[in-house]
Amino acid sequence: MAAILAVLLAVVTILSHRSHTDAVVKKTEANDQWSFYQAKSLKSSSLLVGLDILTALEVKSDAGRATISRYESERKRYEEESKEIQKEAQHHEEESKLAEAKALRFDIGEGLLEFAFEHCEACARLLVERLEVSTRRHASVRDEQDAVAHVVEHHE
Repeated sequence: MAAILAVLLAVVTILSHRSHTDAVVKKTEANDQWSFYQAKSLKSSSLLVGLDILTALEVKSDAGRATISRYESERKRYEEESKEIQKEAQHHEEESKLAEAKALRFDIGEGLLEFAFEHCEACARLLVERLEVSTRRHASVRDEQDAVAHVVEHHE
């Protein structure tokens, strides 16, 4: 029984460690996406400032209008990309939470298996002790019987 518990404990421990690793990887991926999201948002904000400046200066030249048009299209692109990146980051965060919950279940299983294994070992030790005591008692009784038989033989 102890061998089976030991194997189960080893398997659950490995699964627990892998789940924790998976949670860390997913969290790192989410953090990477959030950094990417911030970079896109900063670019969009910078373009908005540029648009505000060009609009305030009332730029009327063809080059100025082309720049305003380019800034507006790039800003829209950054905003759309930011939304997609935000969805990916949130998805990775959700996966990380699920992996953490899975790891917690494995941790609980690991603890219960460790308890069962220790309990099994304690029961085995107790059984061995009782067998040793019983063996000693049996040997002691046998020694007494031999002594009595010896006394009886010499007495006759």
